[in-house]
Amino acid sequence: MATSEKVSTAFRRYQYAAWLVGVFLAFMTLSLLWFGLVQGYGWGYDATWFVLGWQVHGFLFMLYLVATADVGVKARWNILKLLFIAVLGTVPFAPFFVERRLHRDMA
Repeated sequence: MATSEKVSTAFRRYQYAAWLVGVFLAFMTLSLLWFGLVQGYGWGYDATWFVLGWQVHGFLFMLYLVATADVGVKARWNILKLLFIAVLGTVPFAPFFVERRLHRDMA
């Protein structure tokens, strides 16, 4: 497998991970955070599903970090770019914009 094929395969895995993390983080932030806080603190309901949702997001974020490191090493990014992209995965909606920007840069 040629180097460019390795980079494009790793980037494809990164794209999937970025979209998964971005969608799930946006969903958690916009809906589950609201409903979890309102139900858990406002009305006294059990919000166990809320905690489970954040645990699933944490697992997906670890996959995102692995995919980011994989494409970063194969594309020979400098460490600051790699860390910056990894940290932006924690900001709601940022993975969508970062993935689109990287897609344009790698094309």
